[in-house]
Amino acid sequence: IAPYLPLLLPELQAVLLDPIPEVRTTGAKALGRLCAGLGEEHFPQLLPWLRSMLVSDSSAVERTGAAQGLAHVLAALGDDKVAETMPDLLNSAHADSAVGRE
Repeated sequence: IAPYLPLLLPELQAVLLDPIPEVRTTGAKALGRLCAGLGEEHFPQLLPWLRSMLVSDSSAVERTGAAQGLAHVLAALGDDKVAETMPDLLNSAHADSAVGRE
C-alpha cells in the first residue's frame, strides 16, 4: 500500500474535514490503522498538518476532524509519541486565541 500513499493521504486528509461526523471518524480510524501498519516514517508531514489544523482559523468541524485524526494516529504510534506530542498540545491550550484553546 506504501506506493499508493501519495494518492491516499490527501483524500484521507480531506475526509477528516468532512461535515459529516461519521465520515470524519472513519477517516481518522483509517489514518490510525495506516500509521500502525506502516509506521510514522511513511507519514512525515501528517503530524505537523494535524497539529496545524488544530489551531487554524478553519471551522470547528475541521478542527474536530483534525483532533480525531491526531488521536487515532497518536494511539497507533504508541505512548512514547503521545508523551512527545503532549507538551505542544498543552501549550496550545494556553494560547491567546480562543481557537488555539479550543
